[in-house]
Amino acid sequence: MAEMSRKAFVKKIITVPADLWREFEVEATKKFGLYGAIKKAIEEAIRLWLEAQKKESQRESHDSRQAGSRGRLICIEAPAPHEEVQGCC
Repeated sequence: MAEMSRKAFVKKIITVPADLWREFEVEATKKFGLYGAIKKAIEEAIRLWLEAQKKESQRESHDSRQAGSRGRLICIEAPAPHEEVQGCC
């Protein structure tokens, strides 16, 4: 018999402010209906949060690579063979 693929689930207890929870509950029910609304909304919230963190991490990585080249203006003027070297820029 073929083994069925099973998702592993985690059960956690969290504490959030009551007003935040109530607003979340109302909006989740509006979007997903009564059955499974909280579970679906929390899964969506976690996925969106993770996606935002990945984008932020990529942006920070990109910014730090560019920051290495920022602020390093090198100005070189080569004088003509008979001219004296003067100030740059």
